[in-house]
Amino acid sequence: MSVTYDPTNNIGKVRLLTTDTDIENNIFSDEEIEQFLSLTSVDGETDVRLAASLGLETMAASEAYVQKKISMLDLSTDGPSVAKSLREAAKRLRDQVENEPAFGWAEMSLNPEVTYEIIRNNALREY
Repeated sequence: MSVTYDPTNNIGKVRLLTTDTDIENNIFSDEEIEQFLSLTSVDGETDVRLAASLGLETMAASEAYVQKKISMLDLSTDGPSVAKSLREAAKRLRDQVENEPAFGWAEMSLNPEVTYEIIRNNALREY
């Protein structure tokens, strides 16, 4: 499995958002990130924030499952707490995507003169 980090492509952007930028100690392979991108693709449109969110949720599930909460002598780990912060980061990324403003307009024609004006204005906008 290959591991690359180039923040100018989608795989690198997902790595950047999930802080998986150390290719020597990577969390995900490029192929796994490609799967996150394909799983979150909607109508052929890819949003790296959704793919990164899925990656963070995967990391959270692994962290909570593997580490659990352990205290021994002077050492303690808190997997559930780390998992919670990863899930919160994933939620913030999803919220960014969901709360992006959308822009659109509709024009209505009730008579031939207005229809002509709409057609003319659309033609002028294309130039």
